[in-house]
This record gives sequence, C-alpha cells and structure tokens, in this order.
Amino acid sequence: LDSATGALTGSATSSGEYEFTIQATDSGSPVQTATQSTYLVVDPPGWFNVFCSFISADYPDEYSAYLGVPFNGSCQGSGGYPPYTYAISAGTLPPGISFDPATGQFSGTPTTLGTSSFTVQAMDSKSQTATDRINFRVGPRPSEAGLVTVTATSGGIVNITSVQVTVP
Repeated sequence: LDSATGALTGSATSSGEYEFTIQATDSGSPVQTATQSTYLVVDPPGWFNVFCSFISADYPDEYSAYLGVPFNGSCQGSGGYPPYTYAISAGTLPPGISFDPATGQFSGTPTTLGTSSFTVQAMDSKSQTATDRINFRVGPRPSEAGLVTVTATSGGIVNITSVQVTVP
C-alpha cells in the first residue's frame, strides 16, 4: 500500500481471501482520520478446475461405456470456493445416460452405439466457472463365454449335456 497515493500494488504469492482495514489521515489541524474495512480475493488463473472421469479398469481406453451395460461416472471441481454446481453447457449426452447437476454424477445404461460430444461446466459459490470437453464413446458389449449345462429327463432317463457358448 503506497501511503502517499493509496495504491495497492504488487504480486500475490498465494491465493485466498484477505481482509484488512485502510486508514486515511489528512494534513489538517486538527488531524482527521477515516477508516474503511475491505477484502481482497486472490485467484490465480487456472485455480478453479473441473475434471470428468469415465474410464475405469473395466473398460479399454477407447470406450467410455458399453452398450446395454450400466454406467456410472463423475465430474469434480477443485479449487475455487465450494460448493460446486454442474451443468451440461453444450452438446448432448449419449441416449440412456443422465446427469445430476447437483453432484456432477452420470448414470444410466447406454442404448445407442456411437460418440456423443458435450461440455460439462462447473460453477463455484462465487460464480467462477470451469469446463471439461468430453467425447463419450459407447462401444459394443464385449463377448462373454461360458459353459451351459442342460439337464433333460425323458422316459425316466436323465441326460446331462454341457455346451460352450459365446454371447455377444
């Protein structure tokens, strides 16, 4: 704070809210003073961010979800001033997937193969926003192999047959 001009200058070294009181004194006789409480919010660029996570150990890197398989994912804000709210600010979710703006959670079962592009926007309590652009790819359900055992009874004779099957 420059005592001659009242200018507040410099470079902040950490983010946060800083409250302080400024006092001005004149040169008259008798001396008069005035005080004013104020605060300064320091938010470095990029301090508020949002990241959406869809890929899990169950999915190969090229897919976000599988057709007909229940899906859950989430977006999380960081930095800024919690609590956060979320919105789909552009694009379209995949058919069968819904989004909760209060929690940033995705859920549902994809009903259509393909890629959907959309943008998730997070907003903190001081109306700062951050976005994450998503290309959400729904892939075909992987094949599942298994052994099916069929038991049939005919004329008092029991027949047991095992068959190896692959279900797409």
